[in-house]
Amino acid sequence: MLERAENPLYLYDDDADGLCSYLLLKRKFKKGTGIPVKRAPKIDVDFVKILNHYTYDLLVILDKPLTDQEFIDKIKTPIVYLDHHQIQELKGVYYYNSRFNKNDDSPTTKICHDIVKQDDWIAAVGIVADWHLPSFLKKLTKAYPDLIKNTKKPEKILFEMEMGKLAKIFSFILKGDNKVLKECVSVLEKATSPYEILENKNSIIMQRFEEVNKIYEELLNSAIKERSRDKLLVFTYLSGKVSSTGELANELFYKFPKKMVVIAREKDNEMRMSIRGKNALKHLAKALVGINGYGGGHENACGGSVAKEDFIKFLNNLRALI
Repeated sequence: MLERAENPLYLYDDDADGLCSYLLLKRKFKKGTGIPVKRAPKIDVDFVKILNHYTYDLLVILDKPLTDQEFIDKIKTPIVYLDHHQIQELKGVYYYNSRFNKNDDSPTTKICHDIVKQDDWIAAVGIVADWHLPSFLKKLTKAYPDLIKNTKKPEKILFEMEMGKLAKIFSFILKGDNKVLKECVSVLEKATSPYEILENKNSIIMQRFEEVNKIYEELLNSAIKERSRDKLLVFTYLSGKVSSTGELANELFYKFPKKMVVIAREKDNEMRMSIRGKNALKHLAKALVGINGYGGGHENACGGSVAKEDFIKFLNNLRALI
């Protein structure tokens, strides 16, 4: 379908897995436009208004945990949906989810890499960013021995190796200003190696990374100070130009693996959350009972949104479950 399409439109999740999924397909097929979905985890019917500004003959949804059937019903072109979150019951889409294979939740980047069979370094960034090991790790260690080493723990790559820094760079350029983001993505669409990104300290990508990383490090240090003997590590912050809930949750869970981590950003009277911890998804579903909110994701890494007035009740529900 991608080969036949003349002008595909890609909607991808605003994290490294979503961005890398888009990059792999765009670099292979060399056509189409990409839009990062920078809102709550769900694509709802309101997004149709945004798409009305584009001309496209195929819609490709990448790595979005939730999409409303009402949105799908409004789209007049074919829809391809590639994902690895909880399986949705959707009609009118060509839907592939890695979870259709038992005990498999491989990132969307992995699905796209299986399609294109190129750009191993970009695929590695997206896969590692979602706490998975690339199946081609040995190949990577030979090609980029200074960026990635052999390990059985993806989190070691993510937080201790240069390939992990690339994952953070990819995540951080998605934050904030859309004009700068477009320039950064345009560079990534043409880059021939990871060294073009890491070694060009004056590039727009590295400049944007340093700007966001400064804000991120301040939030991370504040969150670390919030830890206590409580089995929940909860950190909240007001919405600004940069949202880092997922990245903060990942790194705090890496630092404090025995805790359940809840990072929440307050916006529009909602608390938009990233949650990390053992059986996080199962606990999230139970904690949302009787709460004005929703969520989804992976067994130990998930996210959601609850009404601000219900947040304390949600935390108490969650605390009682762990």
